Amino acid sequence: MPCTRDLVRRSLNSMLAVLAAVVIASCGGGGGGNGGGNVVTNPPVDPPPPDDPVDAPKTPVAHVAFVDVTAAAGLDFLHGFNNQSNAGRVAAGVAIGDYNGDGWLDVYLAQGDVGFSKLYENRSQGGSYDFLDVTVEAGVAGEPGDKASGPAFVDYDGDGDMDLFVGSVENSQFRVYDNLGDGSFVDVTASCGLGEIGRENNIGVAFGDYDQDADLDLFVAHWTFTPNELPSGSTLHLWRNNGNGTFSDVSDEALITEAIIEENNDYTFSPTFADVDSDGDLDLLVVADNTTSQVLINNGDSGGGLYTFSYATDRDVLTDDAGMGSSVADFDNDGDLDWFVSSISLGDPVERPSGSDNAGYNLTGNRYYRNEGNGVFTDWTEEAGVRMGYWGWGSCAADFNNDGYLDIFHVNGMDEPATNAYLEDPSRLFINNADGSFTEYSEPLGLVDRKSGRGVTCFDGDQDGDIDILISNNNDSATLFRNDGGNQLNFLNIELRNETPNTRAIGARIYVSAGGMTQLREIHNGNNYVSQNPAEQHFGLNELTQIDSIRVVWSDGSETIRNSVSPNQRIRVNYPDSWSTD
Repeated sequence: MPCTRDLVRRSLNSMLAVLAAVVIASCGGGGGGNGGGNVVTNPPVDPPPPDDPVDAPKTPVAHVAFVDVTAAAGLDFLHGFNNQSNAGRVAAGVAIGDYNGDGWLDVYLAQGDVGFSKLYENRSQGGSYDFLDVTVEAGVAGEPGDKASGPAFVDYDGDGDMDLFVGSVENSQFRVYDNLGDGSFVDVTASCGLGEIGRENNIGVAFGDYDQDADLDLFVAHWTFTPNELPSGSTLHLWRNNGNGTFSDVSDEALITEAIIEENNDYTFSPTFADVDSDGDLDLLVVADNTTSQVLINNGDSGGGLYTFSYATDRDVLTDDAGMGSSVADFDNDGDLDWFVSSISLGDPVERPSGSDNAGYNLTGNRYYRNEGNGVFTDWTEEAGVRMGYWGWGSCAADFNNDGYLDIFHVNGMDEPATNAYLEDPSRLFINNADGSFTEYSEPLGLVDRKSGRGVTCFDGDQDGDIDILISNNNDSATLFRNDGGNQLNFLNIELRNETPNTRAIGARIYVSAGGMTQLREIHNGNNYVSQNPAEQHFGLNELTQIDSIRVVWSDGSETIRNSVSPNQRIRVNYPDSWSTD
């Protein structure tokens, strides 16, 4: 549904006045409204200049305000554990996908052992957020005592609908649900070859076609398990899709086991299949705890369909000492994929309090790794200004203000023994300044969140043209923040449909060129941390009223191109060369 939004411009002083008016209006509105982004303003009264104008964002944000609409949306989910272990403290998660094919993104939230995970059908239909709990009729609650983590929607069998994978902790059952296409699922864990995955913790998953046979393979992150304790010798991370609804462990033959053992232990948290060297095949970026994050470069076909990975981790660069969440995206619009890793910091490098977990480690905060164009990363953290993140977990890359540059959001918080230093840390929103740096701007834009966050998904679930945020919290209720006003700048939403079996075109790239700048999105079914973003891609376009070109590069290397496209619409591109709008 094409629409036009007027750009709101404000000086820095007026921007603060507008933000104050938005907060007042939001408090009076009780979380209702249609999410259309109309900013309520009073006659401008200029306040005194801010104390530190250098810290102000260099890109427009005055039109953006986030509102907590969790209760009004019908999301009544409360996460918890009866007797929480270390693994339970890192678990939770949210999956996002259109499970019933009605064109609206639905939500699945993973539960501990105090109840059941829940599936919420999105019935917003262009109005206020409206979710309905359909867990029982869909058949995806799991079993009593399940300790779920890191769910993901994915069409693993290529039949066109979104199936559901649900990870686990503390030797609980990892589950695979096949979507029957009628709104219900059936548990196929045993028959798909993943029934005895053989690991205590299966924290999160990622999918991608690493061996270029058109179906989606699986990487499972395990965390805290010593490889030499495995009877098989395999670390059980990489599972090849056999094309018949089953998976086989190929961790050894693909040299993933060798790479994990290189780090002496398995602290894997957040994997992502991504083409970081732009050579046409999917590499692996794996965020891991205890300074063990890794870059694994795909070597391609070495003969007979055998694909292997090379350990390409530069420990002089990859220095995140407590890697948790991951966002892989082209933040600087230079045509390659950069990498943000959330970690732990209290500000300046500090030593953890004596007696706390990992006491004695210097915790030096988040990392921003800039891609130099060939899959080689440099540490750009100081220049980017994103180090300070407290105890960061799930992160996502999204253009929240529709200015054409991807921003970074990550959640926070940890109930850590012996100290409450991280218990109520605020979530972080780093607005991209379009010059290689970011400005933290969460609470002024209404993102007042001090729960113990784990998973996060950033998505346009109400289809109003801006990106909202759903947070999965540990031992607390889920939180949905609606973006009111981001759509006052122009946007484009693109969804790809490929031939079977990779029906959602995971691994394909979309290039949108407008106003002398090209934005890149590579479609991932990856792991923000125990969570995922949708396959559909959102592009902010600022004030631009004409898109010069849209170029889709499919996984097989073929291209689809359209020129002279109008903004403010939702487009579906079907392989090989058909388009539709709504």
